[in-house]
Amino acid sequence: MVSLFFPFLTAYACLSWGAPLSLLRPRRLFERAVLSLRPGGWLVVANQTAKEYERMSRLLADLPVVRIARASFATDLVPHAERTQDQLGSVWQRQVAVPSGKHSG
Repeated sequence: MVSLFFPFLTAYACLSWGAPLSLLRPRRLFERAVLSLRPGGWLVVANQTAKEYERMSRLLADLPVVRIARASFATDLVPHAERTQDQLGSVWQRQVAVPSGKHSG
């Protein structure tokens, strides 16, 4: 299993936290995360916003994973509840890659 909590997917997120933009490589981050999983392994991700979740989903669309769960982290149990309204978590499962040129059936 690989877990990513609030990965930086935008320049705004990097700059907000004072991280250098030279380290912003979301495609590479997700490629490495997925490649480090064994077939059947899980990638667990917490995203700060729905916009980040959508961007991550587009990045993962070209990789051998399928989403198996998605949930909101919204809660009224904390003083800053309004900041949790857009947070999402998701679980993705690594698929067995089919070698190019091979067809099943």
